[in-house]
Amino acid sequence: MDISPLGWATAGVVLCVLELLTAGFGLLFIGLAALVVAGLAWAIPGLSMTVQVLVFAVLGTAGVVAARTVFRSWFAPPDRI
Repeated sequence: MDISPLGWATAGVVLCVLELLTAGFGLLFIGLAALVVAGLAWAIPGLSMTVQVLVFAVLGTAGVVAARTVFRSWFAPPDRI
């Protein structure tokens, strides 16, 4: 089972649009990870499904963790910094 670049791009756009309906930033970075994988799958046609899912998981997790770290310091009350 392979996911085409169009499938990754569609998932990425849907997740980014769903982010507009939520209060957090988690879906945005997961959607951006899907868009990056779409670009890689398009640029490298023989890219295996395992590599695609691994890149998606690593980028999505890294994006959410990095955003959480940055946004926590931005939105924390002044006495908690």
